Amino acid sequence: MFERHTIDTPYPVGPVHLYVFKRRGGLALFDTGPPTKESFEYLQKNIDLNRLKYVLVTHSHADHSGGIQFLARNSNADIFIPKKDILKDRMFDSIAPHFEDVFVELGFPKETVSYMFSVLLRFRKDSPVPENVKSVEESVLPQGVEFVPFPGHSISDFVYIVDKRYALSGDFLLNGIFQTPLIEIDTQTMKPFNNYEAYCNSISNIDKISKLIILPSHLHIDSVMETVAFYVEKMLKRSEFVLNCLKQSCSVFDTVSKLTDPFSDPFKAYLKASEIVFFKSFVDNPELLKKSLEKIGLYKRFERLLNRFI
Repeated sequence: MFERHTIDTPYPVGPVHLYVFKRRGGLALFDTGPPTKESFEYLQKNIDLNRLKYVLVTHSHADHSGGIQFLARNSNADIFIPKKDILKDRMFDSIAPHFEDVFVELGFPKETVSYMFSVLLRFRKDSPVPENVKSVEESVLPQGVEFVPFPGHSISDFVYIVDKRYALSGDFLLNGIFQTPLIEIDTQTMKPFNNYEAYCNSISNIDKISKLIILPSHLHIDSVMETVAFYVEKMLKRSEFVLNCLKQSCSVFDTVSKLTDPFSDPFKAYLKASEIVFFKSFVDNPELLKKSLEKIGLYKRFERLLNRFI
């Protein structure tokens, strides 16, 4: 069995769930909570850090991995992180100019891009990756724990399967929330990661977890397929707005400016730009989503909406 712990976050997504399983020799904690004083106090009070042997991170966003530095200092646990997230941290300075180039190409003024990147730099400083973390892919994981890549929301996004019964889904599955697929630089190519293509490939593999008990990072999941259907419906409906903007030859920056003021809140502009690039990738290649939905049996449900783009 497992324990579920819920910790408040300062982010729009709201509270995050962490899960503790008993493993041979100690406890395994999945995700860490955000880098806040309140979160650290909760971990100290509610989890036996003396018995903590493993920490496994689904992906390196602050609400999921913000406590790794705290846990590295206050426990003897082995910390496992997706390899791409480790590389992203280690190569941060190399990535910076490519990130800025991407947003300039999207039409963003350089001063907005610089501030936008400074927000990401602050997140990194709030939750730095310890030197001695282990790559999930290159390590022996705790007894009964497997991982399956489900990228899309981010470049990494692992689902951990425990005892062939539970699937800890991170942000791949969120109930009633459209998780923004963030623009990131692929450290291998130094080009923007294709979130849309990755997401379509991920939902094509949904059968690997659809019959397991889902332990989500936020809220509660009643149905895997209904959760995917919610996300796809939001994608299709929001893509109509992007399609209309493209017909008017609007840049991504122009489109973002219709939704928010990129100068007063550059981080929100980053989130909106990430969504718009995701939707634009769909508009450019709707057949990819169609094939994925056909594979998992959801195509007929969205045939009418999809036909607007095909």
